[in-house]
Amino acid sequence: TDHLSRMEAFSMILQDIKFQHLGYVLVFVSSYIDYLKLLKNYEKDICCFISEYSTSSKISKSKKLFNQGKKMVLVITERYYFYNRPKFKKALYLVFYQIPLNPLFYSELIIMIQNNSEPQKLNQPVSISLFSKFDLMRLSNVIGGQKARMVIDNKLKSKFIFRPCG
Repeated sequence: TDHLSRMEAFSMILQDIKFQHLGYVLVFVSSYIDYLKLLKNYEKDICCFISEYSTSSKISKSKKLFNQGKKMVLVITERYYFYNRPKFKKALYLVFYQIPLNPLFYSELIIMIQNNSEPQKLNQPVSISLFSKFDLMRLSNVIGGQKARMVIDNKLKSKFIFRPCG
């Protein structure tokens, strides 16, 4: 199913993060159910988590672990981002577990990550977006219908990586 494929694709990304010793990776999760699945599977791993239901002490602890580099990955929910619009100044890479429902969030987060990056690294991809054929509408809202169809059909190369998960 789509959820299992997305989880497998994310697991491969986490393995890449560990192998390459990348840090400061922000993961944006649109669905709270997906967030809970990630929390269950990766809580003891290299990730820390923040949702709209997180207590202020949990949020502070997760941000501190992430900013100090003790956790390589910070997972946030779309609703947390919606209500708080936090700035993650240490985040250098961005993974969209699923394309956001609100297309504005996509560009806001990409710009935030690009502003955090060192100038010489701006030619490198800073974002990976997991998608399936079921995400065509969300993708269309972000990059336009024609380009979205080309991405779904794997005919468009981009500075940002769209990785199929189904």
